[in-house]
Amino acid sequence: MTATDDDAYALGEEVTAVASAKAKSATAVLSVRLTVQEVAEIEEVCRVNGQSLSQVVRDSLLKALAE
Repeated sequence: MTATDDDAYALGEEVTAVASAKAKSATAVLSVRLTVQEVAEIEEVCRVNGQSLSQVVRDSLLKALAE
């Protein structure tokens, strides 16, 4: 696992040190608390659409912000 692989981290894994060590880039790491059911629903969307967790959450957030 490298510090540049956005989707290489396991759910619940502590990534603060890795994120802090990264060179400044155009992205940021965001930590959000979700219920187990919410995570399961998001993972199902990922599986059905063949997308990463980051892609699904990012797309959903951007859609909500555009409303």
